[in-house]
Amino acid sequence: MLFVACNGPKREFNTTSGGGAPGSASGGSSDAGAGSPTSSEGGGNQTMGGEAGALNEPAVKSDGLACAADSECESRHCRDEVCCASDCSGTCQACAESRTGQPDGTCASVVSGLDPREDCETESPESCGEDCPGSFTCASSSACRTTCSADSHCVSGYFCGGGSCQPLKDKGIQCTTGAECSSKSCRDGVCCESACSLSCQACSAATTGLAEGTCGARKSSMTKPCQAGSATSCVDVTTEVNHCGGCGNVCAGSSLPGTTPACSASTCSVSCPVGTLGDGVNVCVPVTTVAAGPTFACGLLADGHVKCWGNQNLGLSPAGLANVLFTSITAGSDFMCGIRDNGLAYCWGANPPAVKAGTFLALAAGDSHVCGLKSNRTLDCWTRGSGDGTDSPPSGAYKWIASGTDYSCAIVQGGNSNNRGTCWGAGTMILANFPSTSNAQTYQQMHGAGFGGWGVGSDGGIVNWGKILFSPPSGTLVKTLGAGSTQNRCGILMDNTLTCWGTPGSEATIPPSGKFTALAMGGGFACGVKSGGQMSCWGSNDQGQAPTTVSGTFQGYW
Repeated sequence: MLFVACNGPKREFNTTSGGGAPGSASGGSSDAGAGSPTSSEGGGNQTMGGEAGALNEPAVKSDGLACAADSECESRHCRDEVCCASDCSGTCQACAESRTGQPDGTCASVVSGLDPREDCETESPESCGEDCPGSFTCASSSACRTTCSADSHCVSGYFCGGGSCQPLKDKGIQCTTGAECSSKSCRDGVCCESACSLSCQACSAATTGLAEGTCGARKSSMTKPCQAGSATSCVDVTTEVNHCGGCGNVCAGSSLPGTTPACSASTCSVSCPVGTLGDGVNVCVPVTTVAAGPTFACGLLADGHVKCWGNQNLGLSPAGLANVLFTSITAGSDFMCGIRDNGLAYCWGANPPAVKAGTFLALAAGDSHVCGLKSNRTLDCWTRGSGDGTDSPPSGAYKWIASGTDYSCAIVQGGNSNNRGTCWGAGTMILANFPSTSNAQTYQQMHGAGFGGWGVGSDGGIVNWGKILFSPPSGTLVKTLGAGSTQNRCGILMDNTLTCWGTPGSEATIPPSGKFTALAMGGGFACGVKSGGQMSCWGSNDQGQAPTTVSGTFQGYW
């Protein structure tokens, strides 16, 4: 009889062989009260008094010892026939050295090739990997990885770095690829909160001035991510009229007819109408790149030189002209004038009038006189005749100049008469209905033609005055008209094709097809610059003034 003293409840040890129930032995029986020892022959049953219902249990075993049931182990975990330190019930886990390579009793992942029971055979690598130590997936259906060379070797939420699986990085943490980031976006060396994929965007605080990992516009860039239409895109805020200087800064228009909003150097401005030069706010002046007289024509080449053709008796191609560059030209009856690249006026031909001093923005020649718009927007005129009044222009500020036979006209700049026309010279006293500031009609352009003239109204409609024999088709809207000395007239329509009208049967009223960017009218002929810079002429060609094509590349208005 053996008694063991315990601090807790008394426990009864059953050493019975043959499987007898607690408290009994094969071949006999015994009854015992609390604390009453009893022995029985043949049963080997020893009891230690205790409470009613006390359990009979075998001695417990430490980790690593062989076992057949959980109850035999001190840890209460019998795995792979050894007592295991933990539950070790995860997929592809084992507690026997024969399967893991670790000491018996230590829970670890099954090593490849040591899965005799094929516990992992039906598990996918992903499923196996969820339980692999180090956040690896399994190398095969029977074993976990112990190193990685690709992100797919790691479980969700981890990436492969330096051969080990590492947690995905949060916003603002340094990175080299998007695979390292929980957002899957690595921009400017940090994990970014979003794709931040526009070229004008960045995600580093040093580049945007925002918190590290926050997507924003680059501070040093002139392109910003703005709403362009329905989608966000990079916009150059130095030139975009709807985002001038910053997203949403819309440039307003100008009171000048024909002007359009513009943005330059992040500052709003207004571009001048077609065929003009200027800042769009203070002045828009005409620039003429092709001009025609009664029997000749000249054009402004792409390099700034002037080329003339037609009547060879007028001296329109002097040797010295090859050394002069121009920005604008105009034609009289037998001479040419132009504005040099230094702003000074220059005239040449059979009998050109002497030019005035000063710098000019625009010139317009009549039969025998020239008027110019000076750099300060005042007018100055000169003539080889006398007493016709053409050399006595009105005072004030102007934005456009035009000349015909013995008269000139200009468009007023500013004040109550802004955009209205005014004319002077002997021709205005002979013929009626010349433009006047007392008339409410406003203009974007004016063009002289003999004793009459033509204008382009604020809406692109055609206006005429003086001696006009033929009118344009009703409702015709044009970008510009061809200046010249003939009653035949052509204009460039809104789609850049030509329309002509005038003497019935005149070849000058039958224009070629194609797109044009500049135009001039001569005596029964016309010439224009096509979109590609080619010069094309049509109409009377008795002195070579209207060849089908002229060699060289010429400037247009736009």
